[in-house]
Amino acid sequence: MIPADEYEVVGGALNYVILGEEKRVENITIHENYGIPWSLSNDVALMIIEAPFSGDVLVGRVTLAPKKFPWPSGDRGIVFGWGRTETRRSSSYLRFVNITLIPKEECVNIVGNYISKMDDNMECAGSEDGMQDSCSGDSGGPLLHIKTGLMIGIVSFGMRCGLGGVYTKVGPFGEWILEHSKE
Repeated sequence: MIPADEYEVVGGALNYVILGEEKRVENITIHENYGIPWSLSNDVALMIIEAPFSGDVLVGRVTLAPKKFPWPSGDRGIVFGWGRTETRRSSSYLRFVNITLIPKEECVNIVGNYISKMDDNMECAGSEDGMQDSCSGDSGGPLLHIKTGLMIGIVSFGMRCGLGGVYTKVGPFGEWILEHSKE
């Protein structure tokens, strides 16, 4: 793993030309149960930056979904990222896409045999046309619930861009995030 002091977080950047405010990362905490063999669970980490962003850059706060927030199948979400696009290259500007929350029983169409590695803290989402999705390079990015504005998921993995993807549900990790953000 790369040491925390070799990372920077940039707030307020919308593209690679007009950069926002840079902050050094002081600490990275990866969930202690992430990476247990044959599991894709607990795909959550926390980066603590050196200081808050100034009011000079466009950086918003999100509210995390509560622990028991349902995954309302059919509801819409919006996912943000800098990942691969239809050109197979990382985007040079921040992109977003509207996706639909998918019930777990339909998730098998997205992840195939990996469905057995999913637990109750993981869910699926994708586009109805099968063309819009998070992709490589978007991992760790937010999934916001459009109706409530809550952050409900973190981009985790998928089998092929465009098919839909798997998201770590944020709600069950709220206490873990709060506990480790105080350290």
